[in-house]
Amino acid sequence: MKYIFIIVFVLTSIGDINKISQVNRLKKNAQNALEEKNFAEAISNYSLLLDSMQIQDDSIQLNLSNAYLLNQDTANAIASYQKIAGSHNDYIRSIANQQLGVVTAEQRKFDEALDYLKSSLKADPENTEARYDYEWVKNQKEQEEQQNQDQQDQEDKQDQNKDDQQQENQENKNEENENKDQEKQEEKEQEKQKEEEQNAENEEQQQEQNSEEEQSPEEQEKQAQQEELNEKLQEMNLTEEKAQMILEAMKNSEVQYLQQQKKKPKRAPNPNLPNW
Repeated sequence: MKYIFIIVFVLTSIGDINKISQVNRLKKNAQNALEEKNFAEAISNYSLLLDSMQIQDDSIQLNLSNAYLLNQDTANAIASYQKIAGSHNDYIRSIANQQLGVVTAEQRKFDEALDYLKSSLKADPENTEARYDYEWVKNQKEQEEQQNQDQQDQEDKQDQNKDDQQQENQENKNEENENKDQEKQEEKEQEKQKEEEQNAENEEQQQEQNSEEEQSPEEQEKQAQQEELNEKLQEMNLTEEKAQMILEAMKNSEVQYLQQQKKKPKRAPNPNLPNW
């Protein structure tokens, strides 16, 4: 049993030495790949260390996360950083949360980014880059909120202007309809008035006609003479009033003449006769 134990111990030691050698080789290859910006090769080597060889090392996980990010594989980078966001190593925890804050800020997730950066500063208050990133993200958030508010105010103003315009258009339309209704009502009233006037005129004519039919021959003759006189007056461009004035004047002159003639004696008085 003593020999078997010695053999097993020796074989185990040799196996550990080979594993350490392989780990160191993969680490070196990964580091060289990063320096040469061969990010895919670096990812491959770090993945072998963590997955195939099951090395539990937060620093290797951090390097793999950085390699994913440099290779523009944001999804895998975030997943890899999150695995060490709660690392017992303050430095690694601070860097992981800082990187998560920067990545989420680029996605415009400012509240989430600020939470990550707060965790980064809590893990390492001396992380000046994380503090700068925090202030930058905070400023970006405030600018976006202001832009959103300005845009909302502009949209509200446009909506208000639209509502005001619609209200004005409706008021103009209502006023136009009222004017049309008023015009129609006035037209109806005018038509009604014309109809009433026409009916009154027709009725008057009918009454005159009936009156003429009821007149005696003397009255009809007198009326005919009057109508003939009116026609002559119209030919002479005289109104009935002017003609009446002329007739009155002639009548007055005739009366005055008769009075004067009445005062004059027809013959000279006989001086031989008595004056009675």
